[in-house]
Amino acid sequence: MGSDWDGKFCKMRDVFGINYKATDIKNHFSSFENNFEGKQFKNPLLFLDELAQVRHKIVHASSILERGQLISINAQVFHSHYAFCALLTDYIDNLFSQKFNYNRIKINPAMA
Repeated sequence: MGSDWDGKFCKMRDVFGINYKATDIKNHFSSFENNFEGKQFKNPLLFLDELAQVRHKIVHASSILERGQLISINAQVFHSHYAFCALLTDYIDNLFSQKFNYNRIKINPAMA
């Protein structure tokens, strides 16, 4: 799908009939701040779009390296990326549990 992440979520909304709204996902992430490569992202959709650009660079690394450019990602980003993915999973799970009426049992990972 060659669209931005909001478009991907809208497609998922249309296919599955879930109650996705861009403002809801922004609100779900309202207390989460993510600094990636010196840029501050408060909008999770823009952060996902930025990650797509990083993925694009990695996929096309051979042509980038031929021009003498290096691809580097600060390893410290992975902790916040994991937290971001956990919040995103929680948001999407909520959408599907509401649509298909199934219970979500939340588990404290420290107690599992």
